[in-house]
Amino acid sequence: MNQSDAPLRALKVLFVASNPLGTQGLSLDEEFRDVASRLRVDGIRERVRLLPRLAARPEDLMEGLLEEEPDIVHFSGQGEANGALVFTAVDGQRHDVSVEALGALFGAVRSPVRMVVLNACFSDPQAQMLAEVVGCAIGMNRPISGNRTADGVVTARRATVTVRRGRWRTDSGRRSRRAASSQRGSAVG
Repeated sequence: MNQSDAPLRALKVLFVASNPLGTQGLSLDEEFRDVASRLRVDGIRERVRLLPRLAARPEDLMEGLLEEEPDIVHFSGQGEANGALVFTAVDGQRHDVSVEALGALFGAVRSPVRMVVLNACFSDPQAQMLAEVVGCAIGMNRPISGNRTADGVVTARRATVTVRRGRWRTDSGRRSRRAASSQRGSAVG
């Protein structure tokens, strides 16, 4: 059997969701269901393993990166105008994670992440920084509309298209970095 005949392993997507107490209520369970449904509709469910980390704390992200070695990380939750992503603290309250801290985490873990999808308000600064670390990232440059589930599905759809087109592929070991933006968010890869 030559290498082209070998079965491809499933793409691993770490779905990290956080909606701490004292923040706007989000329907992240519905978003997870809709992303999973979108994978079924697109006919790629067998090629994608969706790995949930719900009510996520920062250490859940780190453990998920180390244990699962995902190809894609999809974060759904709150984002702040200063670029911080909002995770859940041990007491259930908010724990803001800065752009710098997230970059340090992804840089230190050395996981095979190829793309990060950030379905959170004002996550474009995180996406820009993460593109430098992992090669491709999608973030939002504005507040997300009241229909987060639709935004999540649109973001997942963009990620699916990016995966299908292989935008993260390397050239001589270096990842190319291209940016494209839209009204809903921006993709860097």
